[in-house]
Amino acid sequence: MGRHAQKKNPNDQRTYEKEREREREREREKQRHRQREKQSPCREPDMGLGSHPGPKVALNRT
Repeated sequence: MGRHAQKKNPNDQRTYEKEREREREREREKQRHRQREKQSPCREPDMGLGSHPGPKVALNRT
């Protein structure tokens, strides 16, 4: 019955820390991606119009 009261395996802790590090890395990558989107010129996402400027561009110039 006392099987659940065993000491934690140190390998489990290491695995947990690696998992946390991966999570942090993914979050940093998302942040970088968001930052790049902010810096890039305003463009319509996947409209299928190629490089034609959308109405947003005309509105921004006035």
